[in-house]
Amino acid sequence: MTTFLLSPEFSDKSGKSILSRQERHEMFSNIGAVRETSEKFLADLEERWKKSSQIHDICDIITDHVQKNTFNVYIRYCTNMSYQERMYNKLLKRPEFEAALKSIERKDACQRLPMKTFLLLPMQRITRIPLLIDSIRHRLDPNTDRYRSAEIALQAINKIVKQCNEGARQMECMEELIALQKQMQFKVKEFPLISASRMLVKKGEAIEIVSEPSSKTIFKRSKPTKNPIYLFLFNDLLLVTKKRGNHYDVVDYCSRAFLDPQRIRDPDKCKLLPHGVPPNVRFLILLVMLENFENKRVEMILAFNSENDCERWLTAVTPVTVEGDERIYSAWDCPEVEAICSYKAYEKDELSLESNDCLCFLSI
Repeated sequence: MTTFLLSPEFSDKSGKSILSRQERHEMFSNIGAVRETSEKFLADLEERWKKSSQIHDICDIITDHVQKNTFNVYIRYCTNMSYQERMYNKLLKRPEFEAALKSIERKDACQRLPMKTFLLLPMQRITRIPLLIDSIRHRLDPNTDRYRSAEIALQAINKIVKQCNEGARQMECMEELIALQKQMQFKVKEFPLISASRMLVKKGEAIEIVSEPSSKTIFKRSKPTKNPIYLFLFNDLLLVTKKRGNHYDVVDYCSRAFLDPQRIRDPDKCKLLPHGVPPNVRFLILLVMLENFENKRVEMILAFNSENDCERWLTAVTPVTVEGDERIYSAWDCPEVEAICSYKAYEKDELSLESNDCLCFLSI
């Protein structure tokens, strides 16, 4: 904190700061309060150590800090990390900031570590406390008071970590919604896209199969054509848009609760495709909007580029139900698998994995 926040280049009290007050706030957030909390916590641990070099329990100290809301400063810090990341990348484009940052990072106090490493420390610290408690708990007799103390502390700190993660997720979602709002052009009745309860679930291209009369003669049969569209699925609604450069024209939308999807395995048996589909079109879904923005029923035949893409969209827009032989497992009894290689997620409905990561299946 002293090395970066209070440096002449960044401090608002030096008169030489290259950062505005707003830039400084977004970059360092409430790091001062986080430092004070950390010092109080370490002071209590040190006091316990002074009483006995052999510390028998620290879980009660953790529980006490949670109950006093001492650790709540981490929630705000983690929530603001998306703003911090955006500001950091923005400032790096300024030569004077980049030069000042490199000059500070060369100091012995930084131990050749970049500032970004230090900015991540509060988040890493609060998320490691549950791991520490869990490690202590596994070495205790379940019938002892110390074990029960660890259980209480673990439940308490997990609530804080959950709020940290939720705050960060909500802020990322809000940033994403703000960016999308700027890209949307409503060709139909407009509504406010930005909402604290809304989050983007999935987005991607699709082909709508449309039957249009031939322009050559009114007596010629209708023929199916391909209409490229771009879908945005949120937790509460679906937007149907047409991509135009970096912008999207909204042509229809529907509450997610009023979506009724079905997989089309045989196009020849689909009543909505009396003349079949265009060449090389496969992987079809019938998506019915029971009530669109005009309270009308709309039926769309959507085609996708691959079987995988089609199934993932079908899963995303299908309400969660339990049918047939599907099993729902308890968290303690669910099957586990281990990743044999790493994978980077490129879409919202994917997970990034590292080799040897374990995954639990709650339903099969």
